[in-house]
Amino acid sequence: MKTLLCVSVRVLCVLQCLVSAGETFAQTTTPTNVVAVEGPITAINPTARTITVSGMVCTVPPDLILEGTRGITGATMSRLLDAQAPGRVRSILQSGALEISSPYAGATLKAEGVAVLTGTVQSYVLTAAIVELAENVVIGTMQNFNATARTFTVNGMTCRMNTDERFSADIVSLLLTPLTFGDLARGNGTAVSVLGYIHQGVLNVCTIETELLPTTPGADTVVITRADGRARGAVLGELRVEGVVEPLAADTLLTLKDTTTGTILGTVAPTVVPTAPGQGTFTFRFRNLTTRITSVTVTSSKKGVATLPVTIR
Repeated sequence: MKTLLCVSVRVLCVLQCLVSAGETFAQTTTPTNVVAVEGPITAINPTARTITVSGMVCTVPPDLILEGTRGITGATMSRLLDAQAPGRVRSILQSGALEISSPYAGATLKAEGVAVLTGTVQSYVLTAAIVELAENVVIGTMQNFNATARTFTVNGMTCRMNTDERFSADIVSLLLTPLTFGDLARGNGTAVSVLGYIHQGVLNVCTIETELLPTTPGADTVVITRADGRARGAVLGELRVEGVVEPLAADTLLTLKDTTTGTILGTVAPTVVPTAPGQGTFTFRFRNLTTRITSVTVTSSKKGVATLPVTIR
C-alpha cells in the first residue's frame, strides 16, 4: 500500500484521475477527503462497478486495473465472479457457490480513493486497488515433485499450481526470472517459498520463489552475485567476486578474467550448496592487485559465462 500523500495534493490528483476515467459529477457532488481501506470483500456488482469492503461501497473507474489480478479492470469486473473465472478453484466471496461446504476467509481489497459527498450521501471512488485471495505461505524444502498431477510437497503440505485464470501462477528463479513447471523437476530438495491459498487441504500456488537458476541450452548457468573492489590509490588493491553455477558437475572449474584485457586472474572449483542440490557457489578473492579492474568475466569449463562490472568501494 502506498503511503498517503498530502490530502490537498491527493484530492487534486484524484479529480484528474476521475476526469480521465470518464466519471462525471453533478455540481452538487463534492470530493471531500482521501480514504484508504483494507478488508474482506463482501459484495461485487459489475454493472454498477462497485466492490463492497468493510461496509464501504467503492466505485471502480472503468480503466482502473485491479492489481493482483491478471489485468482485470473496472470495465471487466464480471471476471471476478464465479461464472467468469475459467479454472476457478474457489469463490472470491465468502458465501460463493464454490464454498458452501468449505467456507474460507475470503479475498481482501487494499485500496485508496476519495470520499465523494452527493447531497447528504457519501460514496467512495477508487484511485488504486489490489485484490488478493486470503493468503497462506509455506517456506521449506520442496519434495515429491509429480509432473503428472502437477503437484509437489513442502513441509508435508501438498501444493498445486493455481488454475484460476484470474490470479497468477508464477514460478520465479533465484534471479527473479520466470521458470516453467517442468523446471521444478530439478528442484527436489531445494529451499522454496510458496504463496497461495489453501482449499480443501491443498495449497494452490500463486507464486513460488526457488533457488533454481534458469537453464542455458548446451551449457551450465553461471551468475556473478558480487564483484567488489577496494581502491588503493591508482590501483585496485583488493577484489572479491562471488556467484553460483548450475547444474553442478564434479569436474566443473570456473575461471575469472579481467573483461577489458582478457587477463586470467584465477581458477576455482565450486562448492556444493546444501539447500540446493545440483547448484554450487564460488568465491575469488585477491589482494594487492597492481591494476584497476572495472569488469570481470567468469567462464565455466561447461561453457557457462557471466560478466559483471566491479563496484569500487
